[in-house]
Amino acid sequence: MKTSTPELRLDELLDEEVLHAKTRAEVSFDLAAGGLKDNLVLFGAGGFGRSINRKLRELQIQPLAFADNNQALWGKRIDGTEVISPMQAASLYGQHAVFVVSIWNGEAADRMGDRVRQLKSLGCRVVLPFGHLFWKYHEAFLPHYCLDLPEKLLTQKHLVRAAMQLWSDNSSREEFVAQVGFRTSLDFDLISRSVEGKHYFPPGLFSITDDEVFVDCGAFDGDTMADFVQQTGGRFREFLAFEPDPITYPRLQARVESLDGGIRERIKIRQEATGRKPGTIDFQATGTMLSTTGSGSSVVPVTDLDSALATVEPTYIKFDVEGFELEALMGAAQVLSRTRPILAVSLTTCRIIFGRFLFFWPPCCRNDITSSSVRMALSPGTWFAMRFRKKGSAPISCRRISRALA
Repeated sequence: MKTSTPELRLDELLDEEVLHAKTRAEVSFDLAAGGLKDNLVLFGAGGFGRSINRKLRELQIQPLAFADNNQALWGKRIDGTEVISPMQAASLYGQHAVFVVSIWNGEAADRMGDRVRQLKSLGCRVVLPFGHLFWKYHEAFLPHYCLDLPEKLLTQKHLVRAAMQLWSDNSSREEFVAQVGFRTSLDFDLISRSVEGKHYFPPGLFSITDDEVFVDCGAFDGDTMADFVQQTGGRFREFLAFEPDPITYPRLQARVESLDGGIRERIKIRQEATGRKPGTIDFQATGTMLSTTGSGSSVVPVTDLDSALATVEPTYIKFDVEGFELEALMGAAQVLSRTRPILAVSLTTCRIIFGRFLFFWPPCCRNDITSSSVRMALSPGTWFAMRFRKKGSAPISCRRISRALA
């Protein structure tokens, strides 16, 4: 049972000295691993585990094996590393290696604690979530989504405290403190499970109307589009989607083509990234949620929403652009000021705490945020949704929406 207020717990987290946090992160993996630190088994051979394996090999570190629950993978080699069952891995290496949980899927039914307990029950001596490995080899792995070194958050403590003042309900304050605690401790048990509802349509925060104009920045394979069509029952004015990944874009096209003609004709898709200004940008295309904007071996076209939406009146804009959210917002300053839409923004990949996000908000919109009513929702995966209201109206109201980190 929590015996203190969220504000007091936040103060306790932020009271840590930066140097202490830096040292703690540097030694956390080695302290937990003891004499086993040079022997690694990766638990999870999915996309995330494979990316960890590749980076370790670039560091001249060869994991002993992948352990994975998927029987179809047993006996295969992935990027030079054999995949075996968790039971076999525990038998071979349980007492002689660190088992690093290399699974991170907010949509999974199990949690990080469940994965650790599975390996412990098989007799594995040392089991650690991947974050501790990332802290040790931070130059190779960090920043990654919302994860970074804890001292970086502590150097922004004044902004963290300022952000705490934005949340008007206790649920959002509790979630915000849990997020700060997770980022400074890597304790996945702090992160609550997703609440009910679709990610972008939290019940009670706002209502979707038949006149909705939805702009989807980072449309992926059309998953949000499908949720939107279901949520509206096909009654909306327009849906405009931007997706730069050349691997994912054909899947988005196919999904649109599968819709009824009356719905399909109101959906427009563009194979572009969204950013601060038009041009091109480096892009790492994977066809998965691990694609990244701003770095990589591919080059994709990029547009700014102020240009793309010059004649459009959006009522709802979603940003999930793999760490490029702030740039995309900067490129939408005029349209945000002009139309005041609902916003749903992913900060999971921005690696910035909410207060810093507001600090770097487009200048022409900053007064709108600080002086007008903004309805926001903070989620376990660091999503928020906001709706601009008339200046001088009610104070900020905040609630969290659905998304999980574990």
